[in-house]
Amino acid sequence: MSFAQEERFKRECRSLGMITVGIILFAIGINWFINPSGLYVGGVTGISQIISRLLYSTWGIKINLGLLIWSINIPLLLISYKFIGKRFTYHTLYTVTLMTISLNVIPEISFSDDILLNIVVGGMIYAVGSGTILKYGGSTGGLDIVSQILSMRTHGSFGQYSFSVNCVIITIAGFLDGWEIALYTILLMFVQMQIVDRIHTPHQSYTVFIVTNKQDEVITTLQNRLGRGITIINAEGAYTHQNRSLLMMVVSSYELYIALRLLSEVDPRAFTNVLQSTQIQGNFDRKIVDKA
Repeated sequence: MSFAQEERFKRECRSLGMITVGIILFAIGINWFINPSGLYVGGVTGISQIISRLLYSTWGIKINLGLLIWSINIPLLLISYKFIGKRFTYHTLYTVTLMTISLNVIPEISFSDDILLNIVVGGMIYAVGSGTILKYGGSTGGLDIVSQILSMRTHGSFGQYSFSVNCVIITIAGFLDGWEIALYTILLMFVQMQIVDRIHTPHQSYTVFIVTNKQDEVITTLQNRLGRGITIINAEGAYTHQNRSLLMMVVSSYELYIALRLLSEVDPRAFTNVLQSTQIQGNFDRKIVDKA
């Protein structure tokens, strides 16, 4: 195994490890806080909750929540494979499968009857789990896939899109269990949206300024991997009066980590300054990076 393959294998293992941690937190949030309170979460998980509770209350049919989630996700995984990429889809399949197991293995426990406490604590744990899964290249499936595509293509935040598509779940929850539960569900989804958007940030863009003596190598490496345009600015050191290259490029938050890693490999002595870009106008495409 070459050094590059070894590093890639290590990164993949690290990603899967963090996704596993996220799955466990996700399942704990649902089974220990959200389900015992009668609340609903977003996406396919929320839809599965509605179907499961409706079948049980109407006909007494008890359906395994985890298996229901896994079944609904199958067609969405095919969409993910086409529009996002193989790695993301494989990670999502791994996530959904392990999530199904976790929801069945982790027992449903009620720690408190205080619904607000369950919303805050359960919402935080659930959202940290979801955000961690997304940050490391996977997803909990379902509407996460749709929101991921919309977020990357239209510059909107992932949490905002998730919240929008979940309005229908809130409405159904209101008709099924009363509008008090629906209002509490809105609060839960708001907590989730705020935390997920702080962990998973593909909608954020950064401007990277690089001062380097290895202009051609840095440009070739970054453009081959990221496919981003780079502007070359002629610069001069104020102390040494030596001519240097100042490179400027705009990347998404996911691409930023890749760019910094590649830069440290090509020119460890390069000086880099990263600024968050609050608004971008012009030719900047939001790309979906299926990090391999």
